[in-house]
Amino acid sequence: MSKRITGIPFCTNRHYNCLYVVLDSLLRFHGHEPTVPCFSNWDFVYLRDRRRFAIDGRAIPLPTMLGAFGIGLSHRAEADPEAAWKAVRSLLDTGTPVAVSVDVHALARAGLYPRLRHADHQYIAAGYDDRAGTVHLIDPSPWQPSARDIPLGLFLASWDMSAFSGVRDRYNWTWLRAPAQPPALGRATTQALLRRNLRSMSATRGQAGPVMGLEGIRQLAVDAGAWAGREDADLQSHLRHCARLLLEIAVLREGHGRFLGHLGRLFDQPGLAALGAELGTISQGWFVAKSLCLKGALKEPASLLPRIQSRLQDIGAREGKALAGLAEAVEW
Repeated sequence: MSKRITGIPFCTNRHYNCLYVVLDSLLRFHGHEPTVPCFSNWDFVYLRDRRRFAIDGRAIPLPTMLGAFGIGLSHRAEADPEAAWKAVRSLLDTGTPVAVSVDVHALARAGLYPRLRHADHQYIAAGYDDRAGTVHLIDPSPWQPSARDIPLGLFLASWDMSAFSGVRDRYNWTWLRAPAQPPALGRATTQALLRRNLRSMSATRGQAGPVMGLEGIRQLAVDAGAWAGREDADLQSHLRHCARLLLEIAVLREGHGRFLGHLGRLFDQPGLAALGAELGTISQGWFVAKSLCLKGALKEPASLLPRIQSRLQDIGAREGKALAGLAEAVEW
């Protein structure tokens, strides 16, 4: 038997991590604009800690967000490769492409990946050929897009995630269950969502210590100024950690700007469209803050802290003005 699923697009957003890349491709394959279900929430949660901290721009889990648009996100894992492959084959037979977590080390040894190291990466399984003994594997990323048939044995070797600590089930996969007709966004539903965003970004403190919304951004700016007391090596590690987190925030702000632009066009609301453009501009400020943190992680970290703090303060002020605009735009 053989099966080949066609029409799976590559992703073009170079800021996405590999999870977003695969979701972008799978959502487009199912006929959805990824901006709508993936970036509908505007959040900022800052979890402070003496040595480490966390920033989360998505307080609602992704499966819940997708579910609000009628899209199911399913995940399974197995310890046995034969059982795992049988389950994935059954999905492919129904025309459902499957995202798989792959350790690229085996692919790199076969010359199919540029860096010979253990690394978790997301691919899409989109077919198989029993006679040839191959699996059709797609990497939709903009950095190294590829679609190739590889031997089943090589696929199973790369699919094995046992090299990573804490892994219980070595083979795992994810797929989308999307409605045949993408649901339309209604006015009432949209307004309720925007009001939720307005409340979450205007909130003060949540439970168990997180600092929410605008207050979280402002507190991060204050704390950044206090990082100067750290030893250089510790500060560089701190800034490297911060850069990774701020990149995620920048991507979310950029996506939310596109989401608001989509709403402005859908409901003929110029105020929402203008707010979407402003969120897109604000996202560039987050990208700059991320780059400053990364630069500080490489050299002279303390000298860059005032610029990082100033950038975060400016972002907080701009997001505050954008929230005021949202308060007006949501009541159309």
